[in-house]
Amino acid sequence: MESTSASRGHELRTRLFDLYSSHLASFAEDHLHLEVRQLDGSSIFPPLGEFYICPLCRGCFHRSSLDEPLDVSPLTIEDVPPKSVARNLRRAKMLTCRRCNSEAGSQSETHLRELMTGYDLEPGHADGYRKCRLQAADAAVQAHLTVDPGGAFRFEVVGDAAPKGRDAFFEGLRATRRFTMSVHRPDMQCSNAALIKSAFLLAFASFGYSYILFTPSLAAVARTIVEPKSALLPDDAVVPLSELPEGLSSPSISIVQEPSELQSLLVLLTLRRFGKARIWGVFLPGPSTRGTSLYEGLRGRNAAHSSIRATQILAPPPGPQYPIREPASRHLIHRAWKELCG
Repeated sequence: MESTSASRGHELRTRLFDLYSSHLASFAEDHLHLEVRQLDGSSIFPPLGEFYICPLCRGCFHRSSLDEPLDVSPLTIEDVPPKSVARNLRRAKMLTCRRCNSEAGSQSETHLRELMTGYDLEPGHADGYRKCRLQAADAAVQAHLTVDPGGAFRFEVVGDAAPKGRDAFFEGLRATRRFTMSVHRPDMQCSNAALIKSAFLLAFASFGYSYILFTPSLAAVARTIVEPKSALLPDDAVVPLSELPEGLSSPSISIVQEPSELQSLLVLLTLRRFGKARIWGVFLPGPSTRGTSLYEGLRGRNAAHSSIRATQILAPPPGPQYPIREPASRHLIHRAWKELCG
């Protein structure tokens, strides 16, 4: 079974590598050259079709990296959005480097999962529990809170607490017949960073290297994904569907045309854990965005996003779109941007 899984994993990695490296090779017509610095300090300019560039860190990986076993290969398969928050929904399969897959956004995705789990705290969703802390008298324990089909709250004491600590809690509960509960709340900066990461990778899945190599102002996005607490992007860079204009479907990618200071890509993500699906919009820099003007314009807008005018250009985005598969369409994002934003 393990060998079969490894074979499928290798086949998928190879297929993704071939697709995106071929897309990268198509930019040779635009006189793009890939400069690779070697260990001795010298540089070479290898054929574009033999390399894959990680969209998050811009690390460059040769085709030979595919020959290494799955558990040590520098290129790994990443689900976008993550499986844990996109159950029974279409997801894109992406290649990112091992470091970005394990470090960039991994903790943030935990907070996003906890946020979604909190929304799913509904009767009958046994898997949709909230982490909480229960205290009776002077003793406390960690627990999971669920709601049974009848609507009653259920608590399951969990963790590796010593039996003595549990006994003290229940003794205190019997003596006082009361307890207090504090609920673990996800960090919103971290959960937003996880949404930004998924939106950014879907933009790459849709438009490829034309977007990430020829779009200024993506540095703040990349840093926010790696360092959610950097506060480079405002909270208003991520908004629920209720604050966006009507008529946009999800998942999709749109271009925001007006107001001019908010011209951007708007990526809509549909997420679901156990309950109903929920939709968020993420604003990303467009091809002509200068500096951090987009996020300066978004900062503090609150619910005013509904006043924007946007045109949907791709739906649904999960999985490589035709700009990736057809070399002649590799600059679609730039053509669409020029047509809609001038």
